[in-house]
Amino acid sequence: METASAMELRDEVHQAIVDVFIGNGCLSSLLSVLFKKEIETFTGTNKAVLFRTDSPATMIMSKYLNRVAHPFLSELTKPIFEELESYPTGLEVNYI
Repeated sequence: METASAMELRDEVHQAIVDVFIGNGCLSSLLSVLFKKEIETFTGTNKAVLFRTDSPATMIMSKYLNRVAHPFLSELTKPIFEELESYPTGLEVNYI
């Protein structure tokens, strides 16, 4: 089992890879190679589990999406949350 510090180091390495490849304008090429390799080496019988492991392809894509999509989604949803926070009576969430 992987320790927390090993997982943090792995995350830092994947983020550094993303940063370097974005800086050089070739992240899409890296992702293409990684995804092709994952498809070629997939040995399972259930294709629904493809890309559901912590493979280099999924980890790099995850770090890229966190870097790019998070700021975009935060900016996109900001007006909605500001509107909800402005309700004087507050809001209640009922879980199903």
